[in-house]
Amino acid sequence: MMIWDCYSRNQSEEECHFCLFGASEDAGKLKHVKKLYRMFQDPMLEETVAQYLTDNNVRGKPVVDSWWYDDLVRQIIDNKPFITVSLTRIEVQSLIVGTGFDTPSNSAIGRSILRAKGLSKRCKYLSSAQDPLQVWEHMERMKAVETKDIVNWDETSCSAHKFYPIHGRGAGEVIIHNWRISNKTYSAIAAMSELGFLKATKIYDVACDSGTISHFLEGLQPFLLPTSIGLFDNASVNTSEASLQVVDRVFNGRWARVAPNSPRLSPIERGFSLVWALVRSRWEEAKRDPIRVLEECFDYYSIGSPGGHMCSGFFNIYRRNREE
Repeated sequence: MMIWDCYSRNQSEEECHFCLFGASEDAGKLKHVKKLYRMFQDPMLEETVAQYLTDNNVRGKPVVDSWWYDDLVRQIIDNKPFITVSLTRIEVQSLIVGTGFDTPSNSAIGRSILRAKGLSKRCKYLSSAQDPLQVWEHMERMKAVETKDIVNWDETSCSAHKFYPIHGRGAGEVIIHNWRISNKTYSAIAAMSELGFLKATKIYDVACDSGTISHFLEGLQPFLLPTSIGLFDNASVNTSEASLQVVDRVFNGRWARVAPNSPRLSPIERGFSLVWALVRSRWEEAKRDPIRVLEECFDYYSIGSPGGHMCSGFFNIYRRNREE
């Protein structure tokens, strides 16, 4: 029905494909959209069109697949972030009564929830893209560093997104999430030690650039010890000449960059996940005052706060590295 709506509004096949599948470059789905457009132009093909729309196409996978109810699922989980798959299915069922559509299965609803939360795709930081020699060289250098001195800083961006490895999926497959609240994306710059986040976090409603990175690092300096060693990844905003000059000055030349395509070597990534989980548990409040809630959630996992100690285990990769 969505394809018919696009057709009746005189949208092009490409515009219809984008409405259905976002930025996906799946040529197969675009081919099916174009085929349906041709069918719509021929009244003699109404039965064939109906086969596509009712999942009875004997010659191939129906173009609408399980995507037609994604908007319903997205609305449901936006209002109830922790709703289960089975309850989501029940709500979808109540919304489609009388439409003629069959209720999706639990597994189909689960896949829709993943699509609603983010996009599954293979990213440039796949483990298969790592250079094992660079990882080994980085860990060898870090053997000389006391774990208590590591200050891992990073940014989450409105455009770069944070990642979650999805266990049990294909090798190297990840799920991408926006820091998105009420149709607006947020970015943060933060630093974390084994005792928790340093209380220098900055929250923005725009993407970070080298200027915001430099501003954050200047504000971070008072929270550092003479023995602190900066650890950060290879994002372009972190490694620009302007950013590196500030890093070198703030950390007195005591810093290291993790091996490329190796996010698991950055403990702060798991710290960000903790913060976001807490934000989701305060979702209704976050929708009313997102920046305040983000700041309070970071503070909960900061040094001296109740959740600060939970960050210690994220540094085990470096702690065990020294013990070898």
